[in-house]
Amino acid sequence: MIRNILVPLDGSKFGEQALPRALQIAQKSGAQLHLVQVLVPLIVGDPMMQYASLDVEGLEDTQRYMADFVSRLNKQGMKAAPLASILEGPVIDALSDYIEKHEIDLAVIAAHGRAPLARVVMGSVTDELIRKVTVPTLVIRVQDEKPPPSS
Repeated sequence: MIRNILVPLDGSKFGEQALPRALQIAQKSGAQLHLVQVLVPLIVGDPMMQYASLDVEGLEDTQRYMADFVSRLNKQGMKAAPLASILEGPVIDALSDYIEKHEIDLAVIAAHGRAPLARVVMGSVTDELIRKVTVPTLVIRVQDEKPPPSS
């Protein structure tokens, strides 16, 4: 039985493409939808000086982005209102901790579906998440936000 569904978002239209499938599953199962975005602080500074931590994305912008999704999804006829959370830290660690603490039954995530060599070179949040967590993960293969230019 699916009671809690996690959808990691990154603030892009690409990442949002996992939402329709997650919403469909949540509506049919009556599950709670968890929308999560991870802010990764950027550490800058001279090795001999104090370090400063800067958020690459502003917290207020992320809060507005997540609130907008909750507002739109509340009108989709779900049994339970979606929950939105903003996490901090390394992405995979933050997501896996959230999955454990909130008893997530299913993660739904958008992925590029790149070739294996490209994953090795670029890394893959999806690939790392699947390897770290023990919950089923539905990977939605989607297209890039902007199609590549035609030759």
